[in-house]
Amino acid sequence: MTEDLAKLLRNKGGGFAVEDQIITKTGEIRDVSIKANLIEVGGKKLLFGVFMEIINVEFLKRTVCRNFYLTR
Repeated sequence: MTEDLAKLLRNKGGGFAVEDQIITKTGEIRDVSIKANLIEVGGKKLLFGVFMEIINVEFLKRTVCRNFYLTR
């Protein structure tokens, strides 16, 4: 783990979330939300991260709102 990442995790209380862009294996650029936490397993500190494509999050928000209004 790089020192910069270790400092960020310590300053954020062990976890953080950011939005950024990644390049896929096929070369596509995707907007993602990255959530990461520092966890301890078997006495070792590990970085656990989840990448979620932002377009999917926006789609889900619209779908939930639409379904909410349709069921009223």
